[in-house]
Amino acid sequence: MAEEGFRYFPAPEVEAPEASRPQWLITPDIAVAQGFGGREAAIARALKDSAGESAYQSRDQLEYFTTLGESGVGEYNLALMGPEDDRVLVRTPYGSVSKPGSGCLVEGERSLPGYGEAAAGLLAAFYNVQDLLGESMGRRDSDPDFQAAEEMWRLCLANEGYDVESPARLWNYLVGEVWQVDLATGASALSTRAATQAEMAFASSHASCLVQSRFADVWIETTNDYESIVLAENEAIVVEWLEADAILNAAAGGKVVEDIQPIPSGVRSLVDE
Repeated sequence: MAEEGFRYFPAPEVEAPEASRPQWLITPDIAVAQGFGGREAAIARALKDSAGESAYQSRDQLEYFTTLGESGVGEYNLALMGPEDDRVLVRTPYGSVSKPGSGCLVEGERSLPGYGEAAAGLLAAFYNVQDLLGESMGRRDSDPDFQAAEEMWRLCLANEGYDVESPARLWNYLVGEVWQVDLATGASALSTRAATQAEMAFASSHASCLVQSRFADVWIETTNDYESIVLAENEAIVVEWLEADAILNAAAGGKVVEDIQPIPSGVRSLVDE
């Protein structure tokens, strides 16, 4: 990546964040103390939404993305994972996956014999688990209590003057509408002081609406409930992923070439039981 003109940040080895408290579910106390908790990370999330996912999501990487701008993040991903039309289909015991045919990740994999095949296996198993988590979120989103709480939260914010479509669009709204940042350049129409004041006001309204609508409590309860149900119904797929993870660790020989998403809390809880 250095030869391609980019900085490359290894991700820290951490457990997956608990599904019970994503960063947008802030409390009124947090809103008053620190708003949404980090300008660079929020801008980077919005950049990722507009320029596509990157393999790396460490804090250093997110902050680095803010220096690249939208087009720069796209170029970074191109160097890391190659062109979108340069893909290879890899068959594994857990299903077939499409992987980059070129790019710096591929070069890294080639340095460890057998690693590429093991990584493809884990990726296939990961996608299978992701499908389950997607199913659980679909059930959650169809839950009448969840829908009612989300709509109350949205209407509460609208009454405060903030037109946020959904939690998934919150970071883009914060960056583009509240801070008035141009993602292409990273420039803001507001001074730092004005942007901070606008953020704190929005964060306070958001946190208050979460409480009034009970959306925070309902989100946590329904997300964890449906995740546990779906994973328990498909325990064999969870076991396959853990098996693939062990194979990759053996092939890596203690080295880390690329990031694979950590095991979600619901999966780990199921296994621990």
